[in-house]
Amino acid sequence: MSEGPVTIDMDIASLHAALKAAGGAVSGRVIITALKSGGLIVQNAAKRDCPWVTSNLKRSIHTEVLVQQPMAGEVGVGTNVVYGPRVEFGFAGKDALGRVYNQAAQPYLRPALNDNRAAIQGEFETVLRLSLAAEGLL
Repeated sequence: MSEGPVTIDMDIASLHAALKAAGGAVSGRVIITALKSGGLIVQNAAKRDCPWVTSNLKRSIHTEVLVQQPMAGEVGVGTNVVYGPRVEFGFAGKDALGRVYNQAAQPYLRPALNDNRAAIQGEFETVLRLSLAAEGLL
């Protein structure tokens, strides 16, 4: 999760009034649920497409809540293994231990996001509507 956030703009004008009526705690919870559902699409695609030898990188890919506010939120999908960015972006040169690498990039996170934008948006909107309906707000 080392690169800056990527945003996906959505027109949810029809849901805005319901979110506003929900109040801070409920609307924040509903938004985070919808964001996490969209993040899981990216997470699953990244796990499917990431190169692996031991499966450590694949197992480490996760979705986490980064920001939670009453009417907004942010989730991130990434890995906490130290070599994850090397696999995603490639690496040439000496590492901290003096080993020399010329590793080509093998992107797995960026394609997982870029190839699934429409599915992420659809999932977000569906979960948002279902969550608001379950709360009796739609």
